[in-house]
Amino acid sequence: MVRTETEIRDLARKYKKALEPTIQVERIVLYGSYAKGIPHTWSDIDFAVISRDFASKSRWERQGILGRAKLGYPDLQDAMISPLGYSVGEYSRAPRQTFLGEIKRTGKTIYKRHKRAKKSKHSEPRRA
Repeated sequence: MVRTETEIRDLARKYKKALEPTIQVERIVLYGSYAKGIPHTWSDIDFAVISRDFASKSRWERQGILGRAKLGYPDLQDAMISPLGYSVGEYSRAPRQTFLGEIKRTGKTIYKRHKRAKKSKHSEPRRA
């Protein structure tokens, strides 16, 4: 079954929520046939999950976290999500010619954590 963009975004939100007890997700990037706009009936949904928490984890540990997060969520299990985990540093420094570089170039960011604006020590309070 080919999914709509709205369905893909909804799955990404649910997946992020399922991951939150274990890791803080900075970004989810959709790549592969869905990102290119050419999915077919049996296309999996390729997510690159970017987290600072992955910096201290091996590839096996990352895949374990990503796989276990889908347990207990039938819609995530049935969606054929194929996640890969990367640290923020790996993502930001990925050379263009690598697989991750290709994800950065051709993928679509479908979730990004918003950073809160820092308050300056010298800023004055706003007046109404």
